[in-house]
Amino acid sequence: MKNVAEGYASNFLLPRKLATVATLAAIERLKIEQLKDEEKRKNQEELLEKNIESLSRVKIVIKAKASEAGHLFAGIHKKEIVEAIKKELGIEIPEDTLKLHENIKSLGSYKIPVEFKNKKGELQLEIE
Repeated sequence: MKNVAEGYASNFLLPRKLATVATLAAIERLKIEQLKDEEKRKNQEELLEKNIESLSRVKIVIKAKASEAGHLFAGIHKKEIVEAIKKELGIEIPEDTLKLHENIKSLGSYKIPVEFKNKKGELQLEIE
């Protein structure tokens, strides 16, 4: 909730449905939505903590184009690793939980640390 000038609200925010008037009913709806969002976030965090532990027991394989010397034409980023995890395991994890300091630029096996709050794990990654 935020106080704004009356003209700004009536001429810009309300017609574009960017805001609503803070009635008692609207405030109650907002509180209920916030409680639901908080509960959903907690459930997702618990699931993520369980999933981090299970990541250390599996190996993810990503196929990429490389030169004969084993150097990749395009580096493997966190986003591609997260997509591979989602595709192979059906687990969604945020990119910032992967502690990859630089992009992967060559073929081989890698151990990537995964951290979320106080849970730590390690992801086995194979680049072919």
